[in-house]
Amino acid sequence: NSFDEQSREFTRTTTGTSEVFIYCGNTFDLETGQEYTLSFQAKQNGYVSGTEFFILPKTFSSTGIAYNKPFDVTTAYKGYKFTFVPSSSAKNLENCELRFDNNGSTASGTEATLYIKDIKLEKGNRATAWTPALEDVAADIDFARSCGEDAQGRVETAETKIQQLAD
Repeated sequence: NSFDEQSREFTRTTTGTSEVFIYCGNTFDLETGQEYTLSFQAKQNGYVSGTEFFILPKTFSSTGIAYNKPFDVTTAYKGYKFTFVPSSSAKNLENCELRFDNNGSTASGTEATLYIKDIKLEKGNRATAWTPALEDVAADIDFARSCGEDAQGRVETAETKIQQLAD
């Protein structure tokens, strides 16, 4: 399981014929009876035997799966949108995780790679374009502010040195 921050892309490769997983990191709570929409982009290298995603409470082995769905993936990025209501059989919808399954290679020994990016889970039945999380935007603003303050300090130092040389 690897994640590239710049491209926001998860990848998972296997040469075996058994499934391997992409866990997307953050946990989230779902509400019973609430409609949700999961959207993402996906592709594969042509050797993945099958794909599906699961929304799993941390305790899914004892409380049940919130939702799962197989989907077909091509070798070019394609957008996917799934609208669902969590399963009524899931007894606990807290601390859920999103998992994508690469169900193994079509031929043992051949690399099968699944790529997933631009993942977004939203309440309701409408998928909106991917946007960075608010905390990521705030971090980018703080970084830009810091760079600007550093540049301003350097300019002021240079101006002082130029003035001293002119005097």
